[in-house]
Amino acid sequence: MIRVDYSVAGHRMLMFANSNDMILSVESTQGKMREYFFYNLVSHQRNEMILEIAPLQIRPGQSKAFEVAFLKAQAIISAMPGYISHELQRCLERGDCYVLLVRWENVEAHELGFRQSPQYQQWKQLLHHFYDPFPTVLHYEQVSQAAP
Repeated sequence: MIRVDYSVAGHRMLMFANSNDMILSVESTQGKMREYFFYNLVSHQRNEMILEIAPLQIRPGQSKAFEVAFLKAQAIISAMPGYISHELQRCLERGDCYVLLVRWENVEAHELGFRQSPQYQQWKQLLHHFYDPFPTVLHYEQVSQAAP
């Protein structure tokens, strides 16, 4: 895996590449715009990614323990085939509410590759007992983006 991180013309660019794929993340230095590209180096095709969104309601008083457990769990998900990136965001108004954003190459990478893997059982053991209620997870594709 090759990683290149540089800034140019007010944008930070981060590229990951292996022998088959390249992922490019472009972010403005003001943090206002972020865009991801997934490119297959073998077929020379740009592939669109999907975004998994999981709104997480954590049991009252368990937020800190959840965040500690998530630090361990993120190593599991980030090692999965088809995984691109993730973010865990905590709500400012409600400290027990989070949103997990995970970028995957496609829905199958999440639903079949991750959720049906032995590693998912480890993820489940680390995190699922914190959720109340259990989250509804949906997948999204980009249809529009603001101009820089």
